[in-house]
Amino acid sequence: MQHHVKRIGRLARILCVAGLALAALPAAAAACPEQAGTPVFSAFGDQADYFAAPGGTFEGGLSGWTGGALVGENEPWRLGGVNGRQALRVGTATASSPAFCIGLEHPYFRYTAKPSHFGAVLRVYLRYQLGGGWTTILVGTLSGTGGWQVAPPSLLAFGGTLPLGGTTQAQLQFRSDSGSWLIDSVYVDPYRK
Repeated sequence: MQHHVKRIGRLARILCVAGLALAALPAAAAACPEQAGTPVFSAFGDQADYFAAPGGTFEGGLSGWTGGALVGENEPWRLGGVNGRQALRVGTATASSPAFCIGLEHPYFRYTAKPSHFGAVLRVYLRYQLGGGWTTILVGTLSGTGGWQVAPPSLLAFGGTLPLGGTTQAQLQFRSDSGSWLIDSVYVDPYRK
C-alpha cells in the first residue's frame, strides 16, 4: 500500500511539472482568428474560398505595407470589388505585407500581377516567425507575359513554418529582379477542415 502511495505521489509531481511546462508554452499555439472567405478566383477554375490578406486589395492605402508605392491602376477582373482603383508598385526593393497569423488552415495564397516588361521575374517570399526569430524562404516566382496575370496558388503554411500544432506570424514579400511589377488582390486560402 505504501508503495502505491509513493507511486501516486511521484505521478502527481510529474503531472504538476508537465502542467507547468505546458502553461509556459507561447501563445502562438492559439488558433488564428477565423475569417470568412469567398471563391474570388472561381473564374480561373479555383473554387477555394479566400480572404484578402491585410491591405491586400490596396484600396485603403498601403495599410501597413512597406517598400512599395500605390499607383492608380487595378487588375482587370476586379477581384477585390468593382470599385478597385489601386495597386502596389514593386521594384527591386522588397515590398512586405503587414504581419498576420497563419496556421495549417491557411495552406495557400494567390495574387494578381503585371510586369513592366515581358520576361521580368517576380520573386515571392514568405517571412515567418519561428523559435524567437524570423526566417525568409522563397515560395514562388512569376515570369512576366506582358499583361495582368493571376499567379498560381503558392504555399503559405506548412509543417516547416509552424511550431508543432500551432500558428505563427508571417509576412508576404515581393521583389522584382528588374524593372517593376504591379501587385493587386493578394488573397489567403482559409482551408476548412
